[in-house]
Amino acid sequence: MICPKCGAQLPDDSVFCATCGANLSETPAPEVQNVPVQNVNTEPAPAEPFTQPVEPFAQPVEPPVQQGGFAPAPAPVAAAGTVASSNPVTDFFKKVDFKNFDIKNTANLVVIIIAVVALIICGSIIGKVANGKPAVKRSVNSYVTAIEKGNYKKIKSLTPEKQLEDMEDWIDDSEEYDDVDEYFEEEFSELPDYWEDEYGDNIKIKVEFNNVKIYKTKNLKSSTIEDDFDVDEFSKSELKGLKKYKKVAIADVTVTIEGDDDDDESDTMIYLVREGGKWKIYSGLYV
Repeated sequence: MICPKCGAQLPDDSVFCATCGANLSETPAPEVQNVPVQNVNTEPAPAEPFTQPVEPFAQPVEPPVQQGGFAPAPAPVAAAGTVASSNPVTDFFKKVDFKNFDIKNTANLVVIIIAVVALIICGSIIGKVANGKPAVKRSVNSYVTAIEKGNYKKIKSLTPEKQLEDMEDWIDDSEEYDDVDEYFEEEFSELPDYWEDEYGDNIKIKVEFNNVKIYKTKNLKSSTIEDDFDVDEFSKSELKGLKKYKKVAIADVTVTIEGDDDDDESDTMIYLVREGGKWKIYSGLYV
């Protein structure tokens, strides 16, 4: 039975409600109405087709960082219509994760050593090209071309500044020229006419290098030059002039002058000095 006062569920023979204490003997029990039961379909409804589009997986997967601060770099991808290019030096340094770089790691230490050695080698090669025999030969070739063409301005630019200063003193004393520029113009601008008179048209001056030596003049002796170039005696006054410079070069060359009418060949020694980061002609061709 149900308590008419509080609605609690009680045994059918209860006299008092155990929940609210109501006297159940005085109150008739409510009638229970029969409620018709509707048939309920227990069959599961058919599943709706899954129509939600699946988004493609477009996020790139980040490569894992390896121990030591290095991560494998992806291959370069070229844009449409272009060809992928790669610089091995820059690509190498792009692989290095400098934020996580651990110098105590043996592999990283090896990388640093290799990089330093590579820089030293590159610097050595560049230094030899800029200061060594190739640079000496370039200066000699430029000088010979200027002699052939009568380019007096180029010849002057290849003359050491100390010699130009000495020439200014000599020009002031001789009064033959107004200044150094006039001297170079008058002495060298007419060289093409001289070559034409001596050898004809289509003059070509060639130089062949037989021996090139570079010296530091601090402890340089005449005997050293004599042995290197197989000469009987090297002028002490010439050596004294060369010793005004810290570094000098001597080129033993064969000069060939060819024209339509005649040609000539002679062996000579050209002296160069290092000044202002360039090789300049201290003593050149006598014409």
